[in-house]
Amino acid sequence: MLWVGSHARLTLAMGMKYWFSVATLALGAVLHLAALDTIPAGLHTDEAFHLLRAQDILSGADLPRYITGNQGNEPLFAYLAAGVIAIIGPVPWAGRLVSAFASLVALAATIRIGRELAPGRWVGVAAGLAWGTLSMALTVGRLGTQPMLSVMAAALALAGLTAGLRSGRWQDYALGGLGLGFGLDAYVAFRLFPLVPLVFGAHALGMARREERQVILRGALVYVGVAALVYAPVASFFLQYPEWFFNR
Repeated sequence: MLWVGSHARLTLAMGMKYWFSVATLALGAVLHLAALDTIPAGLHTDEAFHLLRAQDILSGADLPRYITGNQGNEPLFAYLAAGVIAIIGPVPWAGRLVSAFASLVALAATIRIGRELAPGRWVGVAAGLAWGTLSMALTVGRLGTQPMLSVMAAALALAGLTAGLRSGRWQDYALGGLGLGFGLDAYVAFRLFPLVPLVFGAHALGMARREERQVILRGALVYVGVAALVYAPVASFFLQYPEWFFNR
């Protein structure tokens, strides 16, 4: 009877966490997407720049590995904005949709990170609620520019890594590597971020038992390999034109 009672309480707690997570995502979606076409008012010059590059991509006029205009920019945002324009048309808030959805993915990944690092506790839901209502997240998440992609990428990179270290599944490591590669394709400031999974992974490897280390090392190879594959087009541009790597 005691086991049945404990199992029922555990099931209830898990159900509550699930629905609180869903509610947090729903609240974040409302705050990020409501009146996106008018708030903030007007169109920032960087937003206009990325939308113009997106239209060039969509028309086939230019398919850049790296965008050299506006002091140099990683191309992922423009490609994603081109995809949005292809679906909904050339509306001025197409780029804002990219940022808003990136912030929501970051919110979901933050909840997952909390679940992996503190299983059975409410850390992930609390962190997700904080992110979904944070003024910085809402300001940058409603602006059609690059920085929010790096936040999304960082969250995915850590969510995949923490899940992979727990489960040992290559799919989790691959998701983390995808996030890492996306970040390097998205924003110049992200180039410092690989130090985070490097230190995190090295710590996990040092704390692991001998039989676990081979699994972690295989996962690390998947992680780095996927990231390198995703980053390869931009990296090839920098190898050809190294001055652009240091331009900003």
